[in-house]
Amino acid sequence: MNKKNNLAKYRAIDSAHPNELEKIRATVLEDTKYLPKYHIYPKTGLLNDPNGLVFDGENYHIFYQWYPFDSIHGMKHWAHLITKDFINFSESIPIIPAQKFEIHGCYSGGALINNENLLCFYTGNTRQGEKLNRVSYQNVAIIDRATNEIKEKYCILKTPLGYTEHFRDPKPWIEQDKIKFICASQRDNLTGCATLFEYNSDNHTSKFLGELNIKGINNENVFMWECPDLFTLNNRDVFIWCPQGIKPDNNRFHNIYSCTYAIGHRIENNFSVIHWDELDRGFDFYAPQTFSGTNETILIGWIGVPNATYPSDIYSWQGMLTLPRVLEIKNNKLYQSPHKQVYSLIKNESKLELIAGAHNVNNLSECYIKSNIANKEFELNLFSSNDEQVKLSYKNNIFKVDRSKTMQTEFMQQYGSVREVEMLSLNMLEIFIDNSVIEIYINNGEFTLTMRFFMQENNNNLELMGDIILEVFALDNIHLWN
Repeated sequence: MNKKNNLAKYRAIDSAHPNELEKIRATVLEDTKYLPKYHIYPKTGLLNDPNGLVFDGENYHIFYQWYPFDSIHGMKHWAHLITKDFINFSESIPIIPAQKFEIHGCYSGGALINNENLLCFYTGNTRQGEKLNRVSYQNVAIIDRATNEIKEKYCILKTPLGYTEHFRDPKPWIEQDKIKFICASQRDNLTGCATLFEYNSDNHTSKFLGELNIKGINNENVFMWECPDLFTLNNRDVFIWCPQGIKPDNNRFHNIYSCTYAIGHRIENNFSVIHWDELDRGFDFYAPQTFSGTNETILIGWIGVPNATYPSDIYSWQGMLTLPRVLEIKNNKLYQSPHKQVYSLIKNESKLELIAGAHNVNNLSECYIKSNIANKEFELNLFSSNDEQVKLSYKNNIFKVDRSKTMQTEFMQQYGSVREVEMLSLNMLEIFIDNSVIEIYINNGEFTLTMRFFMQENNNNLELMGDIILEVFALDNIHLWN
């Protein structure tokens, strides 16, 4: 791609031509097969990382990476949604790249409440020189909580010596009355790490505290960490990050890039790991973030991975956010379970009970399935026809998802069509299906698998083999876009 074409994707939303966004929205709405009904998706264009997740005491604020004009990774904005209940959403004012220190995009970061303001920490992306070299800045946008308008933007940090310009994703928290933040970083020797800083809100400067020294993980071949998130849960410290370059390990780490978590104890910069693992075992999960300001720890992730393409891209939209998940630590593992508001979408009166056999289930593409498996072996084929199906199975203590008989782009095929999870026993299984996405929760959140899937022809066919009973429920829609 030449320089002119490369720059063409760096468009801010305020450059939209008359009716341009309305036409793109009309194209999105032509997608009658793959658009979700109860997951967040972009009004137009591409959605990726959730950003700035914060609860202000009354409302949840959900920002996300957004390119409004097409289903590609163009100039990133922060789209802004507000909700009280994760069901009814209102669209608020986006963060638009306009300053010199963000002129080619507002990249990912986090947020917290500071008195009457919302402080959004983010990376300003710029491309400089004849070769359009990346130069990154860490910035803060100060948003008035009463009006949701942006009052000021400040550059608070330039890339320190010893690190490349792959330096991004500031996630803040308050510790001993001080505002600290952690950044995803790449050393000059092209290895991944995370760096810690203290932010001074009076003069908008940052003090370098050093690297996070984390002992007990595998960082071999990892060239970059992304989307770091550091928090305390159940009197333990938890670190979530995306180590780019980690090699497959048995049934783990088979996506282009994976997401991991570590549970342990942190004293200042030193983190001693008790247990670490892949956060989600599905095909399409990346860049998760937890909310600040909440009593319970709530996480949302991006249903997608970097560089992915999907069959629905032709409708000028790409990307979704996961259902909100509540985190808990049990037996030194990080459990993720759907937020209670998700269960309020279930239409209990629609309940079907299915035993082994072939069934036709109304609205199978928008449903909730649960079963007390009691560690019994089974096979479940969803949307089954002569040529297509999504297969879920459990045998010899291995749960398997197989999407090989679905529509897949070349990118999707490149990273394999099967994911497996080995476990001591499978007791509870929950499945949320939403047209082109499936979220699977095993053993009340001990394991999760998130995936996109695409069928050429819609059908409601379900085939079950095994001595288990499925309970199937219809779901209400969320209220997202007017």
